[in-house]
Amino acid sequence: MADVWDELRVTEFPVARRWAYLDHAAVAPLPRRSGAVLRAWTLEQEENGVVNWPVWADKLEAIRDRIASLLSADRDEIAFVNSTTQGIGLIAEGFPWRDGDSVVIPAEEYPSNIYAWMNLASRGVSVRLVPSRAGRIWPEDLIEAMDQTTRAGDQPCRVRFWFSQRPRPAGRDLPGSRSGSLRGRDSGLRSARDRRPEDAD
Repeated sequence: MADVWDELRVTEFPVARRWAYLDHAAVAPLPRRSGAVLRAWTLEQEENGVVNWPVWADKLEAIRDRIASLLSADRDEIAFVNSTTQGIGLIAEGFPWRDGDSVVIPAEEYPSNIYAWMNLASRGVSVRLVPSRAGRIWPEDLIEAMDQTTRAGDQPCRVRFWFSQRPRPAGRDLPGSRSGSLRGRDSGLRSARDRRPEDAD
């Protein structure tokens, strides 16, 4: 198994040939295939402008379908955004909030991922900040903070930005996952999640 990961690291992440690169929190190095797509798009723009734009639009919709299939979601549930912050802002501003609603988020979340929720106070929405324990965000703590007023939960980032640990304990699903403890479609709870699947060949 180690050989498989070593091969993946070398072939898909050219940065690993020179660096033990650990700063993935904000601007991570591009995987090879993502770089190839960007180079192809740049060349297309350079040589043809927007003449073939419908072709690229079709590719984008095909990727939307593939991501939806991967996540067992409907294609209209998949949105492409520039950043996690932009996505959270769209959800926070577009959700049909009611006075008395609540949002549950990790207290140590990245600041820009908290402000959009805090901005809802003028609409009567309270924000419940769940602190970490032993340097981790535990799914049961998030669940404990929820009640009948909770209409959204912000899943912890896959890697905590301030101490580079994954929030998922061994053998546990991340909150908000289809197989995990918080099932958005079953409970009425919505989970704000950052997903960044890479382009596939």
